[in-house]
Amino acid sequence: MIPGNIFTPTPIIGDFLYLQDLPYSPLSQTVMGGTALNNAVDGRLVKPWTVFYTPDLLVPTTGVIQVQPSDGGVVLAITADNVLTVSLAFDANMAPVIAWTTSADANLYYYDTLTSTYIIRVFSGITSCRVCVDDPLKFYTSQSDVIFGYTINGNLCYRQQRDRYDIEYIIQPIAGSLTKLGLSSLNRLQFEITN
Repeated sequence: MIPGNIFTPTPIIGDFLYLQDLPYSPLSQTVMGGTALNNAVDGRLVKPWTVFYTPDLLVPTTGVIQVQPSDGGVVLAITADNVLTVSLAFDANMAPVIAWTTSADANLYYYDTLTSTYIIRVFSGITSCRVCVDDPLKFYTSQSDVIFGYTINGNLCYRQQRDRYDIEYIIQPIAGSLTKLGLSSLNRLQFEITN
């Protein structure tokens, strides 16, 4: 949760934690997660999980976004077209949240508590996006949140799980793309912008 939805006016920059310090790769990301999907008993810092996009060899504009733990095979696959970037996070129940961009929009896959099912929401105009859990050490939804950060119309913005991703919060105008988002060594949610 971002307290009061307020950011520090002067950036407080630290090292990214929990594998967010790995080099940026647009079509794959490795993050820390729990024992298994939808199993948060042991927390969200048990083992690495990777999301990656594989284009179809015969029709390169189509492909599959896949999620797999470091000690197993693919456990989730989503068919998607024209994917440019992918990002992964896990909510407090170890339900996956996946964000990806195309040339036209951003897509967000998550577990919707109102319909009790996974849904994909499309957000037009977003040019770059990432998802992260703001603090993987916190297990309760009152203390922890999945943050969907993105750039749109020259602004850095975010939405959060506790609002069902319905409310857009504008952080500030920026030039560039959002390439990293996660907790820093200075206990701050940190956004990395690349020109």
